[in-house]
Amino acid sequence: MNDAAFSPDGRWIATAAQDGIARIWDANQGDLVAQFPTDSSSLSSVAFSPDGGRLLAASWNGTARIWLLTREVRPVEDLRSLASLLAGRQLNPSGTLARLGTAAVTNAWHALKAKYPEDFRP
Repeated sequence: MNDAAFSPDGRWIATAAQDGIARIWDANQGDLVAQFPTDSSSLSSVAFSPDGGRLLAASWNGTARIWLLTREVRPVEDLRSLASLLAGRQLNPSGTLARLGTAAVTNAWHALKAKYPEDFRP
């Protein structure tokens, strides 16, 4: 890691990494919540805009990228669950896709609906 910055509200930590990926972490839990790949092989710095709505990452080669952030950055695992739910499939440990059973669909639906009720309105 080459640099880190807190979001203005203190909820997130952004990191600039040697692999060219800017990452956002939950400051309280330490969980990875978002990744932003770049065309660079290594990032030199990272910063949030004063309102927390944008993330800037600069690279050692002099280029920079800016991403517009949503108001709510969701954990990667929740996004994977949503993708599995929408596709009706999930990646199994051997790396192949397996069909989700009825119970798995129901459990994923209820878990996501409980966390994000505004996204599951009729």
